[in-house]
Amino acid sequence: MFQRILILLALFALTACSSPAAVAPTTSAGSGQAAAPTQAAAATATTAPTATAAPTATAAPTATTAPTATAAPTTTAAPTATPAPVATRFIISSTSTGFVAVRERPTTQSAEVRRLNPGTEVACIGVVTGQLVAGSDQWAECPAVGGYIFAQLLLTPEQAAAQATAQAAAPPPGENAAIEAAVRAHVGTIGFAYTVSNICIDGDFALATVAPVEPVADPVAAVAKRTGATWEVIYFGPGMTLVVPGGPEQIGVPANFACIQQRR
Repeated sequence: MFQRILILLALFALTACSSPAAVAPTTSAGSGQAAAPTQAAAATATTAPTATAAPTATAAPTATTAPTATAAPTTTAAPTATPAPVATRFIISSTSTGFVAVRERPTTQSAEVRRLNPGTEVACIGVVTGQLVAGSDQWAECPAVGGYIFAQLLLTPEQAAAQATAQAAAPPPGENAAIEAAVRAHVGTIGFAYTVSNICIDGDFALATVAPVEPVADPVAAVAKRTGATWEVIYFGPGMTLVVPGGPEQIGVPANFACIQQRR
């Protein structure tokens, strides 16, 4: 054991002696100055720190696309207004009963909606085909009064004005009564009521319209001639106005008979 210790000590001493001595400063030749100690190794140049890469610029956020504008709803064209029917003015003609019936439909069998007095103004929008009454099927459609009126019981404003003028110039009611009596005597007894109206007198001649109260026959014209104090019917024919083949002279009426001119 003791020998091992001695061997270890010897080895330690040997190791110490073999270590390199410190290098004496070298004297420069002929100068007598000691040279600067030489560094065992030049210090490794310190590598300059690598420049930190500039941070990558964050890309600007992509602009959000503006939402597409919603197309304005297409404007629906306003429906074209249907033109309202043009109304025509008429005047209710005179009747012996003092009224003209307005019917629910253009027939004499339909319900009576109302009654209109002679001289009443009424607006009608047209003429329709209805019940055939003594050769005529023309009925005026008059919504303003709620139904239909037989067209031949209506007067145009011009006809009504002529009638008013004739009545203003007419002789006293007694004369008209005599003419009406003469007409009724000429017609005699028939199966329906009728009126003798629109009496016009010019000198010794008179013109009257004879029309059924209900539209069962066409109105006719009656011409009467005065002889002395009485009147006698000399013409009785179809139509609201006096239309005689060959002219009024064919029945003995003067060509300038004023009542005919008023009715045309």
